[in-house]
Amino acid sequence: TKTLSVSFKLWDKRIIRNEHRAENFYNQSIKIDPGNKAAYLGLLNVYKKTHKKTKYNKLLDKIAPLFSDDSIIQHNAGVNCFERKAYIKAIKYLERAIRLDSLNSEIKRYLVFAYQETARTYFYKRQTIRGRKFYELALQQSITNTDCFYRKRAFIYARWATIELKMGNEADALEKMRCAREYADTLLTILYFNKLLSLYY
Repeated sequence: TKTLSVSFKLWDKRIIRNEHRAENFYNQSIKIDPGNKAAYLGLLNVYKKTHKKTKYNKLLDKIAPLFSDDSIIQHNAGVNCFERKAYIKAIKYLERAIRLDSLNSEIKRYLVFAYQETARTYFYKRQTIRGRKFYELALQQSITNTDCFYRKRAFIYARWATIELKMGNEADALEKMRCAREYADTLLTILYFNKLLSLYY
């Protein structure tokens, strides 16, 4: 309603000055109308501005399934999980977000890096087939001509080659490095990048 909309605007201005009352206000609004997206977002804003990280995380996890058709909520939920290194969960939200907003390059950047971190985790667990599956997913969202450190196809292949070599899969590592060199701007760039990866991995 119009009155409720005005009330939200007023409370937004008072969040920092009176966080407890603002939190109660939004919780009461949600209790009255469990589908009130504006109230959920207002409460998220309270938790974010008052640095209540645990409550923020729990609420975002709660509302993401409630508003699965909202790309911004899915995006934020995915990034939040990514920052917590909950990569599998992040992938679920980010894949949903990219289906809703297929041209959003920021979502793709987080998604590709989440794929690669998940792949690396599976390799370390000696679950090679699963690990390779996630590198293949990353390549599906890759770009050849880009400065993006995470989505550049040559760099994805280089990361893949490095982890294959570390796991003792020399033939696979050589093949992936051949692909990395094929897509690299220069041979020196990919060799230098691979040297840095060997220190990180």
